Amino acid sequence: MGKMKALLFEWPHNNRPSKRHVWYVKSAHVDACRRCGTTFYRPGGGSGAVYCFPTPQWLKEHPEDDGMLGERKTPFG
Repeated sequence: MGKMKALLFEWPHNNRPSKRHVWYVKSAHVDACRRCGTTFYRPGGGSGAVYCFPTPQWLKEHPEDDGMLGERKTPFG
């Protein structure tokens, strides 16, 4: 498998965390979500937060956001 294709199976591209996260690079090894404030330490591996709970500040600044959690849908409901 090529390196670029392998990256698609790593977080955040593996669809494990909510697709509602608005990720940005906070520091050399940490990503953070502008919407909920959660952070992710990249060298630690794993996955980001499954749900994205929008902060009141985010909802005030983005009235178009419906406030949904954006949990991943599964074939099992």
